[in-house]
Amino acid sequence: MGGWNKLFGAWSLLLGFLFYFVYGILYTGWIDIGVYSMSIALIAFGLALLMAANAPEGDENLD
Repeated sequence: MGGWNKLFGAWSLLLGFLFYFVYGILYTGWIDIGVYSMSIALIAFGLALLMAANAPEGDENLD
């Protein structure tokens, strides 16, 4: 279940961490609010998708 959510969640999580470390290494910009905001957005989106993919199925009865 949640194949696409897991796929996009994992890639988003990986890109968030990779972006932060690559930018920090290339430009020595470890303390940059723009890098923080971009990384946090990608990491949070990835975690949310992974958690949604692993959530248990709900009841079909909506009474």
